Amino acid sequence: MARRHLVVLLVGLPLAAQVAGAAALTGAAVTAALLLHRPPAAPLAGRVVAVDPGHGGFDGGVRHGDLVEKDLNLDVARRLKAEIERRGGRALLTRDQDVAYAADNRADFDHRLKLAREAGAHVLVSLHANSFPDPSQFGAQTFFPPGQPEAQRLALLIQEELVRLQPDNYREALAADFYVTAQFEGPAVLVELGFLTNPGDRARLSDPAYRDRLAAAVAEGLARYFTGARP
Repeated sequence: MARRHLVVLLVGLPLAAQVAGAAALTGAAVTAALLLHRPPAAPLAGRVVAVDPGHGGFDGGVRHGDLVEKDLNLDVARRLKAEIERRGGRALLTRDQDVAYAADNRADFDHRLKLAREAGAHVLVSLHANSFPDPSQFGAQTFFPPGQPEAQRLALLIQEELVRLQPDNYREALAADFYVTAQFEGPAVLVELGFLTNPGDRARLSDPAYRDRLAAAVAEGLARYFTGARP
């Protein structure tokens, strides 16, 4: 019993102290103690995520003053790529500059989907920003294609992380039929990063530090999805 308690007490000590304290334990107990401090495996190792920054080129999306949706989407997408790679995954940006691949939106979407397929993407995340005539509407929200349970699970997990980031966000993950997410062969979600028509969301989205946290929240939802978490 004393040995069992000693293993517990070692947790949280500096590694040198752990090793010194563990010297008195049996070989099996030493192994158990040190295993508690082994860093977890990269949760996105071996995974490829297609990150689609919505709009681009002639299609600016929503605009409010100097804040333009296509630029916001691309900025957050680059931050999300870094977060995915930090978790051991690989991210493909369907665009990494201010460009539209075709004058026709459908052709542009199809090209983005082609890039995702060629990269062998396991999932796709499309980033957008919202707007509404009523400026009181706020909050990031995740959408998934109807009738796709894996996409729904991914959307729910990402939404949980978005709400964790902003606890007063009452929005929930919902089914919606967007072309890019519906046409992708694997789980795909669309994340509305916030409402550019809401002063609070607009102030948050203008802050680079918040964009970092937003990207980290989406990446954490992805990590939970690939490690089998349930909403």
